[in-house]
Amino acid sequence: MLHYYFRSKEKLFEKIFTELSQHFFPRLVKIFEPNESLFSKIELFVAEYIDQMRRTPYLPIFVLNEVNRQPETFIKK
Repeated sequence: MLHYYFRSKEKLFEKIFTELSQHFFPRLVKIFEPNESLFSKIELFVAEYIDQMRRTPYLPIFVLNEVNRQPETFIKK
């Protein structure tokens, strides 16, 4: 079924990474708005990162494997 819907592991990775990025990165941008103190930004960032890791605990391992497997391709994505 995975091959039918995604055709390759790379396309599956792109889909997962794109969906997670669309949710995670906008929240990070909001955290780093200039009206917060540095310590507040750090606290908010850590809280957001921990929440993300609770929702997707295997994501860092998945991304690191992809980076190690094809670093040039990952940077382009």
